Amino acid sequence: MTGGPANVWDHLASAAAARSAAGLTRSLRPRPADPTLIDAASNDYLSLARDPRLVEAAADATRRWGAGSTASRLVVGALELHGELESALAGFVGTEAGLLFSSGYLANLAVLTALADSETLIVADRLNHASLIDGCRLSRASVAVYPHLDADAAARLLAERRHPRAILVTDAVFSVDGGLAPLARLHRIAREHGAALVVDEAHALGIVGPGGRGAAAAAGIAGEADVVVSATLSKSLGAQGGAVLGPVQVIDALVNTARTMIFDTGLAPAPTAAALAAIRILESEPELPAEVRRVAEQLCDVAAAAGWSPAPSRGAVVSLPVGDPDVAVAAQAVCAAHGVSVGCFRPPSVPAGESCLRLTARAGMTSDQLEVVGLALGAARADLAASDPRRPPTRTIRAADGPASDRDGALRVVTGTGTGVGKTIVTAALASLAAAAGLDVVVVKPVQTGVGPDDEGDLDVVRRLNEADLHCVELVRYPDPLSPEAAARVSGRPAPTVTELASRIVELRRSADLVLVEGAGGALVRFNDAGETFADLMGALARAGGSAPELVVVADPALGTLNHTALTLEALRRRGLPDADVVLGSWPAEDDLACQQNLIDLPELIGAPISGALPAGCASLSPAEFRAVAEAGLAPHFGGRFNGTIGTMTTAAESAAAPESTREPRMA
Repeated sequence: MTGGPANVWDHLASAAAARSAAGLTRSLRPRPADPTLIDAASNDYLSLARDPRLVEAAADATRRWGAGSTASRLVVGALELHGELESALAGFVGTEAGLLFSSGYLANLAVLTALADSETLIVADRLNHASLIDGCRLSRASVAVYPHLDADAAARLLAERRHPRAILVTDAVFSVDGGLAPLARLHRIAREHGAALVVDEAHALGIVGPGGRGAAAAAGIAGEADVVVSATLSKSLGAQGGAVLGPVQVIDALVNTARTMIFDTGLAPAPTAAALAAIRILESEPELPAEVRRVAEQLCDVAAAAGWSPAPSRGAVVSLPVGDPDVAVAAQAVCAAHGVSVGCFRPPSVPAGESCLRLTARAGMTSDQLEVVGLALGAARADLAASDPRRPPTRTIRAADGPASDRDGALRVVTGTGTGVGKTIVTAALASLAAAAGLDVVVVKPVQTGVGPDDEGDLDVVRRLNEADLHCVELVRYPDPLSPEAAARVSGRPAPTVTELASRIVELRRSADLVLVEGAGGALVRFNDAGETFADLMGALARAGGSAPELVVVADPALGTLNHTALTLEALRRRGLPDADVVLGSWPAEDDLACQQNLIDLPELIGAPISGALPAGCASLSPAEFRAVAEAGLAPHFGGRFNGTIGTMTTAAESAAAPESTREPRMA
C-alpha cells in the first residue's frame, strides 16, 4: 500500500459513489400517520394493519404484558400469548407445531441454519427472498441455484448431488414477480431424492389456498413429514414477527439450535396478540383471500389498459417490468404525484436489469381507487414514452445573435466530475459570453460550502471575472468544507430539498434571458439526508421548468478523467437528462501525456467533440482578459471560437495578451 494508511471508512464513500452512479442509492423517507396516497405498495393485503380489532387486541396485550418481552424466551419464559399464537398458526396451515420469531427474516435464517450443515446440499430457486439466500450462506451447506420456477432443473441438481442430505427451498409466492412455485411437483421431486422441502409462505399466507391457508395447503402437502413452512406475521396478518411451522421434531430442533431464537428477545406482546386476532378474523371471514385475488386481477387489467405488461399474478403481487433502476424510480414518482403509492424494486432486491414497479392488491380497494391507480399508471407510462435519451434541440447563444428577442429564461446547469475541476471558471466564462451577447444573466449557486461570511465564495469569483454587473444569487451557505449534506448536518440547520431549490431557481427564470446554475462538487454530491443529489436537482428543474436544462459537465483533463466523466454522464442519462457538453477545466500550462491522450479518447468516450477547455490560472485575469480566454476556449455554441482541437495550451496570460488572430490554443 502506498500513500499511507487509508481511513477505515474510505471504502464506504467509494461504495456510496458507485451506488449513486448506478442509480441504486436508497434513503428513508417520512411516512405520515394518516395515509395521503392510495396504497398499492404495502404488504397489508387484507387491510388488517389498521383494523380496530387488531389495534384493540394489541393495546389489551400491552396493558397486560407490557411493551416488550424483556429477554429471550429461553431465559424468562414464553408468554401465554406465544403458545396460543403458535397453536393457532399450526392449526390454521395444517402442521403439527409452530415456533415464533421476532421477524420473518429471522425465521428463515433459523430453519436453514438449524437444519443444514456442511454435509447438506441446498437447492434453491434463483429468485428466492434475501432471507432465504442469507440462510443458505450462514448454514455452511453447499448451495446450488436453479432457474426461476424450473422444477426440472431442481430435479437434476438433486439427482447429481453427492451430499448425504439435501433441502429444496423456495418461496411460495415470489415477492417481486408474483409467481407461484409448483409446490406439488417440487414436493414429489424432493421426496424422490430424499430431500426436505422448505417453503416460505410470506406472500401466500392469507391469500392463497383454502381460506388463505397458504400455497402448501393449496398443493395438498401441508402437514407432510418432509415439509417445513415459514411465514411472516407482517403481511396479510397486519402485525409483525415470523414463524416456522412443521413437524414437532423440526420445531424441537429449532428451540435447541436456532441462534435467531435462542439469542433474540421474544416477540413483543402487542404484535403477538394482533396476529392472533388476524388468524381469528381469517377463520371467521374465509372470503377475504378471494377478494384480494380478485383485486389483483383488476390491477392487472388496469395496468395493461395503461400500456404496461403486467406479469401474471397468482397472489396479491402485480409486477410491472421496467429494467432500468432510474426509470423505475421516475415512474414511481409520477405515480405518487398522481396520488398512488407503488413499490419500486431495484438491485439488489432484483437482479441487474430487472428493476420493476410492484403493485399490491388489498382487500377493500374500491372501483374509484382502482380508476385512480389506472390514471397514475397511464401518466407514468406516458412519461416514459416521452423520455428520449438523445439530446433535444437546445437554445444556442452566440455573440452574433445579439439580445434575445424574448425572455424565455433559458436554463444552463454546470456540474462536474468532482471538486476542484473548474466549474466556477466555466460558469464565469459562460456568463461573460452571454453578457457580451446582450443577454440578462442570473448566476445561481444553490449550495455553497467551505466559505465563511467574509470569505470569497464562488459567486464572488464569477462577479470579479465579469465586466457586466451580474445578478448572482446564493441560496444556501455553510462554513464547513464538507459535502452539502454533511455541512448541513454539522451546522444543525435543516437542509433544503431539491424541490425547494428548484422552485426558487425557476422563479428567477422569469426575470432573465439566461439562468446559469453552478453545482457543488460532482453531479452526485448529496444535498441532504434524504440522499437527494445535484443530478436530482437537474431533474427537478426539468420538471418544474417544463423543459430540460442544457447541461455542462466540467472534467479535469488529467489522469482519471475518462472514468470520472463516463460515470457522471451515465448517471445523468439514467435519470433521463439530456446529453451534456463536456468542457475541460484547468488545463495545465505544461500538459503531460495523459492530458494529450485524453483529448483523443474523450470524444470517442462521450460520442461527441469536446466543447472546449479553459487554462489554469484564469481566476487571476482581468475581466477583459478573461472574456478573451472564454471566447478562445469554448465552442461556438457557447459564443466562443474553440475549434475542438487542443494540443499544448498557452497559459492564461499568454492567451489573453496574444493578438486577435492567434488567440487559439496551440496545436501539439
